Amino acid sequence: MTKLGIIVAAYNVENEILRCLESLHNQNFEDAQFIIVNDGSTDETQEVVETYIGKTNDSRFKLYNKSNGGISSARNYGLQKLRSEFVLFVDGDDKVSKNRNFFKTIFEKMNKDSLDLLEFNYLEEENGKVIKAFSNRKNTGVIGGIELFYQSIFNDRFNAYVWHYAYRVEFLKSHAFWFKEGIFIEDVPFIIPVLIEAKKTEYVDETGYIYIRRSNSITNSSNVDHRKRLVKDHINVLKKVNQKIENTTIDSKYIGRIDNLLARAFMVNVIKAKGYNIPITKNEINDFLKNKKLTRANQIKKEVILGSPQFVINTLSKLMIKIFP
Repeated sequence: MTKLGIIVAAYNVENEILRCLESLHNQNFEDAQFIIVNDGSTDETQEVVETYIGKTNDSRFKLYNKSNGGISSARNYGLQKLRSEFVLFVDGDDKVSKNRNFFKTIFEKMNKDSLDLLEFNYLEEENGKVIKAFSNRKNTGVIGGIELFYQSIFNDRFNAYVWHYAYRVEFLKSHAFWFKEGIFIEDVPFIIPVLIEAKKTEYVDETGYIYIRRSNSITNSSNVDHRKRLVKDHINVLKKVNQKIENTTIDSKYIGRIDNLLARAFMVNVIKAKGYNIPITKNEINDFLKNKKLTRANQIKKEVILGSPQFVINTLSKLMIKIFP
């Protein structure tokens, strides 16, 4: 068994996968395995990976080819093949830190403090330029996962990206944490239950991941059919997440913030699906809410922003036929 495993889900990323592989290869940590799951790509992704592995002769790489099943299916497949103490997830069109000792830092921190989960920073790039640098908070030491969740929510710094954390493999498997397959919104129903159940978590002030914004990704797609699918998936996810939260003892002062976070996320996909321009930043949302002269479409936006997950589930799901005539 190796100390650290990296699961890379790759689908039709022939033009992006090389930078991902190079970023992994440049890491100095040797006791690791890099599991590349080619999820039925129809382009040259497999050939690019095979050529790179042959060229570098890096024994940490292992390529698996499977029929297409989506990113959740690829991650689950990787978890089944994984033989390591800890794991990180990387998307094939992204890359990891330029800091060659990042993996070493992750392992030493998780191993020393016996962590179930470790959060780190990330950068967001577009066209080769950094457009966002995310750092969460000061290191408060080892805390429970639900407290980490609280802090993120309270400070409006919560991100449900799976690649934003490192995990203890035994913790994931002992709680049967697998990715829900067949949906577009795969990160939220995974990470929130993980945070709620994790006993020992910590934040490290290290930039470990570089997310590359692509206009043709599912979440950034302007395709209306994709957006409609995202909305329907979001409703189902909200039901499950809301049920998990209701069955957990959560400090009442955080409930409103959690509700608002989930409802706002839903709002983004509803309005994009309809093709409207939407407020994105916190200030833009505040400005939007101050506008008293609202059209019916804008009123729906406002209701979704202000609404709780239960409102979204019970009300907006009934309005789906009106939103999408």
